[in-house]
Amino acid sequence: MKWKMLASFAAAAAVFGASAAAVTELPEKGDWKNDEALTAKPNDVLEYTGKEIHATEKIKIDPEKITKVSCDFRTLEPDVKATLLIGFYVWDKNNRIITPRNIQVEADTNTELLTPCQKSDARVKVKDGANIKPGMVMAFNVADDKSDLPNFNVSSGTVKAVEKEADGFLVTFNSVINQEFPAGAKVRMHSSWGGYLYIVAAAPSGEFKTYSGTFQGKQWWPGTATVEPVILLTKKCKSEFKNFKIEVLDK
Repeated sequence: MKWKMLASFAAAAAVFGASAAAVTELPEKGDWKNDEALTAKPNDVLEYTGKEIHATEKIKIDPEKITKVSCDFRTLEPDVKATLLIGFYVWDKNNRIITPRNIQVEADTNTELLTPCQKSDARVKVKDGANIKPGMVMAFNVADDKSDLPNFNVSSGTVKAVEKEADGFLVTFNSVINQEFPAGAKVRMHSSWGGYLYIVAAAPSGEFKTYSGTFQGKQWWPGTATVEPVILLTKKCKSEFKNFKIEVLDK
């Protein structure tokens, strides 16, 4: 991995209109995990056969600054209709992985526990479950203003069924919830999806093309501190990429 400062204010301003930039480049096989699937070719081109590849090192993120990711990419099998996704595996400051389970709130699902829950329970009773649906996960000890995000007090299992009872709603999960909270604890439903935070989504061509995207502020998931770049294709095929760069600018 190569890190450098852009040579001058003028160079940075020409690209972003900002005062300065730090650039991280990932041009070598060793910059990427499972590099046995990579072949180094002339002109810093990397050939890859597969669906997904991750950078070997995490990169610190300052959400207040503009982060730009760019990569020259082409498919060597244009008949395979794959979508190119470029994004990040995300961690918080305590090195905990953040996924949509921790941050993606399901609307109008805030409620509270009517009875205590234990880690070994697969059912909980809540005051209002009218908008709770199968497939969701339950986040515990939530804040109405969402200041708890990212929330890591999330049920291990997903909702299997919801039954209305005389004094509330009984929510059954497909496995134990692995959380312990008293009656009255505030809860909220989240998406059960895992996955990455994507900055680029495109249909690659058979010719090299630069794909890029920028993030700043609330575009990052709450709590983002470090990221691991990811290149993902929705279908396995042979491809080539080069000039993978992450540029971080002052506001």
